[in-house]
Amino acid sequence: MQVCKVRPSLITRGAVALILSTLLLVQCRNTLQPSGIYGTYTHAKECMRAIRLAAYQNLAFSDGSLPNCLRMAFHDAATYRRSRDTGGANGSVLNEVAAGNYSAHAGLNICHDKVLDIVPRIRADACPELTYADAIAVLGAAAAEMAGFQSIPMLLGRPDNLTAFDDVDGFVGECFDSDAQIKFWAEAGMSDPTKAAVTLSSAHGVGTVRVSPVNNCKLGTGPMTPSSRTFDNHYYDVAANPSAYPRQRLLFSDRLLANGSATSGLFETYRTDQSAWAAAFTQQFQEMTMLGVQPSGGYGVNDGWCDGCGEYRGLAVRSSSLPGVFRGLPDLFP
Repeated sequence: MQVCKVRPSLITRGAVALILSTLLLVQCRNTLQPSGIYGTYTHAKECMRAIRLAAYQNLAFSDGSLPNCLRMAFHDAATYRRSRDTGGANGSVLNEVAAGNYSAHAGLNICHDKVLDIVPRIRADACPELTYADAIAVLGAAAAEMAGFQSIPMLLGRPDNLTAFDDVDGFVGECFDSDAQIKFWAEAGMSDPTKAAVTLSSAHGVGTVRVSPVNNCKLGTGPMTPSSRTFDNHYYDVAANPSAYPRQRLLFSDRLLANGSATSGLFETYRTDQSAWAAAFTQQFQEMTMLGVQPSGGYGVNDGWCDGCGEYRGLAVRSSSLPGVFRGLPDLFP
């Protein structure tokens, strides 16, 4: 049985003081429930398509929401703590961002506001059962696709815990050396923490540092890499050759991965082999977004559906007059 830290729900930012004085411990069990939540697998897959379409209609680099929502998928799921069996992909990142006092989540208010706009509209038009946890995970996968990555098959059925405030103490930080990053992913529950550290860090290749540095491990604000709107393995070249990219804002932790005794070999493999990296990132992202969730129904952490995958490439982001694409479903977001 999973023990979760919970406090009264706070979804909309503001009124932070109202929730900070109460701490309860309740028992909960997060088990993947695709049919239990969505009724049928067919409907769950229709909901998957709705989320992916919503990403293409609402996320963009211009307002920072695309890379921000990729990051939010990490920050919701990677709060899982194996030793205590707490946290994970449960939607609670919305509470934590709204509270405004979790430094690890600094800057995630962009995607926070997007999710709170997108999910109610999907619920009204196509999928009333949609959980925030599922939306956050699939929006992250879709954001990667929108940045040029291959489509990532995903599962639905993550229950929400919208009263939770997960433990983000010790969240992987910009000053972590390679050993500390491996330790973090081990405690987060990843089956191969070394591979997780080297692979998942590549998401830093997308987007811009928007929060001013508070220490010498964050090298200022600005694009993380020269190709910060393209998600491929160029991250590894930038991190391994900092002198060649003096104006890029990768974190100190990224550079330490390139030289770590346990990580440098895999880092070099991914730097030179785009296909190996892409296959690994797909696998690691699938597993990460299932942290704290027990697979069921014969599915494993690296299984997934690809309904909607690739269907909307080239779609104008933030369009307000797109035709409906769902089988028998009304237009979304008219």
